[in-house]
Amino acid sequence: MYTAFFYENDHISDVWNIHIYALKHEQSGVKMNQTLGAILSIAGLIGIIFFGYQYMADTETFSLLGADIAVSTGDWIPIVISVIVLVVGLFIYRSK
Repeated sequence: MYTAFFYENDHISDVWNIHIYALKHEQSGVKMNQTLGAILSIAGLIGIIFFGYQYMADTETFSLLGADIAVSTGDWIPIVISVIVLVVGLFIYRSK
């Protein structure tokens, strides 16, 4: 993609080659960040769905004087952790 000419004692050529090397590795780093961000986002979304379903299943309702009252015995900590993983994954995906 990038071509450069090598001359033995040419300082400008060396600086150009270092710049090209940095550009190539920066582009691969961006792809790695996007991949990592996508994986974390998907894992967070799956965690929200799974643990949210478990939380809903652990909720019990009963009627008291004509009013429906819901009492949850579920654990909400995994849902919060899944949301944090999702948000971190989105930030990593969007970062340069």
